[in-house]
Amino acid sequence: MKKKLVLAALVLFIGIIAGVAYLAGIPGLSKVDETTLGKPLAVIREIRTQVRHKYPGDFFWRTASDGQKLFNGSEVFVGEKSAAVLHFSGNRRARLSENTLLRISEDSSDRNNLILALNDGSFNLRSFPNDNTGIILRVDQAGLRIGPGSKYDLYVKKKEHALGLAMAAGQIAIEGVEDKKILTQGESVVVRSRGSGNAPPVSGNQGETSKVELYIDQTIDPSIKLLQPVEKQVVYKNETNQFFVWESAPAEHQTLEYSTHPDFYQIDGELTVTGTKTIPVPVAKLSGDVFWRVVSYKEGVPHFSSASYFKVANLQKTSLTEPRLTFIERGKWQLDVSINNPAANARYEFQVSRTERYQDLYDAFVGPAPFRSLIDQSGDFYLRVRRLYGNDLVSDWSDPLKLHVRSPLTAPILKVSSHGEKVGGVVAATLSWTGEEAAEYFLLRTSFNADMRDSKITRLPKSKTEFEINEYLTRPYYISLQTEAKEGEVSAASNIVTLQPSPTAMKNLAASAAAARAAELQAKKSEAAATADRQNALSITAPEDNLVAYVGKPIRFEWSGSAPALEFSTVASFTQDLEKLNTSGRTSTEVTRRKAGFFYWRLIAANGKTTPPRKITVVPPSDINLEKAELRLIERGRWEITAKVRDAKNNERFELQLSRTADFQTVTASRTGPLSGGVEVTDPGTYYLRAQKIYTDKPSSGWSNVISTEVRPPLSAPELLKEKEDLLSPVTVRVTMKWKPVPHAAGYIIEMADTPKFGNVTLSVNLNSPEYAIDHATKEPSYVRVLARSKEGEISPASAVFKIKGVLPGPSVERYEITFANIDEKQAQDQLHVLWNHRKNAKKYLIEVGRNESLKDAQRFETRNIEFFMPVQEEGWYYFRLIPKSESPDFFDTPSQVYGVEYRKQADLLAAALEAPAKGNKFKAGDAIRFAWGQILGAAWYELELAKNTDFSGSVVYKVEARDYYLNRGLSKGRWYFRMRGRSSSQTSPWSDASFIEVQ
Repeated sequence: MKKKLVLAALVLFIGIIAGVAYLAGIPGLSKVDETTLGKPLAVIREIRTQVRHKYPGDFFWRTASDGQKLFNGSEVFVGEKSAAVLHFSGNRRARLSENTLLRISEDSSDRNNLILALNDGSFNLRSFPNDNTGIILRVDQAGLRIGPGSKYDLYVKKKEHALGLAMAAGQIAIEGVEDKKILTQGESVVVRSRGSGNAPPVSGNQGETSKVELYIDQTIDPSIKLLQPVEKQVVYKNETNQFFVWESAPAEHQTLEYSTHPDFYQIDGELTVTGTKTIPVPVAKLSGDVFWRVVSYKEGVPHFSSASYFKVANLQKTSLTEPRLTFIERGKWQLDVSINNPAANARYEFQVSRTERYQDLYDAFVGPAPFRSLIDQSGDFYLRVRRLYGNDLVSDWSDPLKLHVRSPLTAPILKVSSHGEKVGGVVAATLSWTGEEAAEYFLLRTSFNADMRDSKITRLPKSKTEFEINEYLTRPYYISLQTEAKEGEVSAASNIVTLQPSPTAMKNLAASAAAARAAELQAKKSEAAATADRQNALSITAPEDNLVAYVGKPIRFEWSGSAPALEFSTVASFTQDLEKLNTSGRTSTEVTRRKAGFFYWRLIAANGKTTPPRKITVVPPSDINLEKAELRLIERGRWEITAKVRDAKNNERFELQLSRTADFQTVTASRTGPLSGGVEVTDPGTYYLRAQKIYTDKPSSGWSNVISTEVRPPLSAPELLKEKEDLLSPVTVRVTMKWKPVPHAAGYIIEMADTPKFGNVTLSVNLNSPEYAIDHATKEPSYVRVLARSKEGEISPASAVFKIKGVLPGPSVERYEITFANIDEKQAQDQLHVLWNHRKNAKKYLIEVGRNESLKDAQRFETRNIEFFMPVQEEGWYYFRLIPKSESPDFFDTPSQVYGVEYRKQADLLAAALEAPAKGNKFKAGDAIRFAWGQILGAAWYELELAKNTDFSGSVVYKVEARDYYLNRGLSKGRWYFRMRGRSSSQTSPWSDASFIEVQ
């Protein structure tokens, strides 16, 4: 104390002398040109009360102002109840305490070192890795060097011929001390010089290393342990019984510091705790992350404990909503649970266990709410949750919730209570069973197959435990039962009950079986006969019908198949002049005729059936012999008949005559010229031909032999027998057509067009059989017809035109969603909303809506619009499809695909906190006032309400789409109350807490 009084008197004396000298114009007190002093080493900032400084060479002190530069050799003095911060390069800072005298200079031997000579007081030195300047702390005549490039917070205090050092944070490497090289966080030491006695500190800027040794005089380590709040604990504002608790050795003086900065750059609170080990946490003053430490002082040197931190949260304890179980499949459930009033973007830790103490976790999840878990066991489960904050902070666990998961459904036991026969052989039986607690329905399956395939299902309510069957049975009838729960789970099948046909039915069945066997036997006989016919079928290869052969020349017969005999006759009925030739085991033979004439021939198959008769004309070889007549189709109903003469030359001329009789009493037509030309005919029937050679327009030979040919009638139009249309898929139709075979047709052409006049044929298919199936997907009605085609290329008239239906497919859905009720409209409800594109030819639409994807038991609605709304109340999935209706027989109306949308009720909007203006703020009338508030998840806009009354009567409400609003028109004088809430078309949050401002 005496020392401080002397120092204060000295400063006062110097100040008086400086004032007088300044008035007198003494050199050194006038204004200094700082550009002549070299580069500045530090700048004085954050001056509080009395701070003075000296330029190099000054004798008197000057009053320092914010931004004052310090140069090589400058001194700075901080007075009573004063403070200042020195800013160095590299963001290094020294916070000077009261009654501190410090000299700053450069090391003359190394410009990268800065010398700090502390003559009195103390300071905190904070440095960062980007600083590349070393620090030399003067201790008497010696220097303790701290190397650059480290992040630390060092407390330095002047003691008599010594320095006290305490590490608040980080660590440093020190040079010049013989028994310590590293100083780490929490360590406190006192450094003295050895051999200097009580020599005063050396003044000046000498940086040479002193031969005086430095040593650690004493190390202070009270081993402070911070106990509560524990590391990363969350402390709630509504919990007032929270205490700081620690352990430490006795100290001369002890303080507790807390800050919102992990490096304690700014101390938010300092509590004197000397002699105690606990003190209440001032939670009302705190929010967010809070860092705290305890500082013990011994001989004026502080020792810092390691820092701990906790979080102060202004919210209620985390709690779970009611859990929900959703059935997935037998023995598997989906658990869904959320948080009551979850915070935006918050993360939680969720745990599920089979035990109340959570020794073995069944499932765990870290992330945002809601939570989802797969449960594949039955029994009791326990759920809990806690919130995770930044900096690894966590809240307390919520109160546990107990959840019971039922066991899978068991197969029921099916019994026959009564069994008998009614009139007509009807079987009457009563079935009974016992239901279990979880049953919602019973599925009774009946089938005529023991493996229950193709079974019929009858759905019975849980209240029904009996069922009567009255059936006329002709074969065993199999019955089983399954249990269905309300969640959709279906149990395994019960035992199978078998009902046999009644005695009366068995008699009727036996009679029917006998008739069926007789019919089957007859069918087998017919099949055997048909098989024999196929096996004995003959195919003639040569000769052709109406062949012209020559006397004495062999005629070759060829065939395939078994033919035991070859027959000849002069009449087509083979009733006269019958000759038979044995051809067993052969497929060809040759016959030579010695006389001219004609005969008929046929083959006899192994089953006695004969081939159709063929004609051969035998003529004697002469100078002119007709071998065959050929037909060429000119157009429908017009033919050209040409003849082939044996050994005729190319340029020879012939007269060719045609007659309808073999004696040529009447010549139908004739032609003279080369054989390349023919005679045109139009009438169908038999034509006879003969020819003679012509030379210079006169006959040069007799008439040839007579041959005949058959001219067939034109092809007739096919006659349609059956047309059938079947819908194969929502976009494909199959058209099946059959027609009578057309005589002389070698094939058929089926055509499709978009008009009944077939001006634009869209499909043309060549066929060999008189039936065809067309698969098409045309959206408009089309037209089909059939034409016959001969082997010569003749096309018949078209059949009757058959009009086929177009496909009207289900419309494409543009939007489907759940729209929530508009609270501004009376009686509004949450609705399923569907919007689709109109289909051409659709007059109206049917929409089917159900709760399962199969649309079983779906509701049907009819509309002539392209938009549909349906109120919904139960949560879950809604499935639907659309069926267009053409109201015309010309279309197949096919459904769209099945769509699904999930409906969940909206979570409530939370109330937001007001941020600006602060409660009780004062504004001038006419000023623009900014109102701001926190975000509300799910809000589409906000409503700001202002009123002169506390009950907000006569209020004005502003609709705001941002989170702040400037009221530019100003408010009239007086007290104004305001509050806000979040809005959407379907929800309103609670009003925030009301606040007020004063307008003056």
